[in-house]
Amino acid sequence: MNAAPELLETGELSKLTRVVVGGMESSAKALSEMTGQEIGIKPLYIGFSPLKEVPFLVTNPDTPVVGIYLIAYGEINGHIMLLFPIEYAFQLVDTLMGCWSPEGQQRELGEMETSALGEVGNITGSFFLTHLAEVTGKSVQPSPPAVIMDMAGAILDIVLTDVAQKTDKCLLIETAFQQQDCRIEGLLLAVPDPESLQLICDSLR
Repeated sequence: MNAAPELLETGELSKLTRVVVGGMESSAKALSEMTGQEIGIKPLYIGFSPLKEVPFLVTNPDTPVVGIYLIAYGEINGHIMLLFPIEYAFQLVDTLMGCWSPEGQQRELGEMETSALGEVGNITGSFFLTHLAEVTGKSVQPSPPAVIMDMAGAILDIVLTDVAQKTDKCLLIETAFQQQDCRIEGLLLAVPDPESLQLICDSLR
């Protein structure tokens, strides 16, 4: 099994952080233009996490969450998933639809709400991959997003089961979406296959 290179110890984390920040800023601009509201997205933490710990970083594995899942393919291959506890997913829908209030509004995910969340994942994943492609000089594209509501453990199995035999770590990005007084925190997981991860790390050196 291949472990992720120790970016944190060799100074490449600062370069990786710039990739993430650039992608988040571009995503925030696109979401703001889409909704007509000022929306900010900031990474709160960037680093590698053991795969086995990921289900406990979102919430209890048996707790319902919303996952927005994309596949990265091209010269860089892997998985991307944006995860929100269910109450934060509802708040994000309210924010996108311009009806957020401290008391809350949204309590179910219909077709329109699912489409809105899918667009968040599409924009966030696409700009992250665009900035990654610019840094590495390699082509990478996202698949259309899939929005899934299920137990955290079940959703994460989609990604983790596929890669667990190849690597033992993933890139973990804690994110915060901000619109006025509403702050919505989630996790962005990027799980490149070992060959793609090595390519990324080599490009950052």
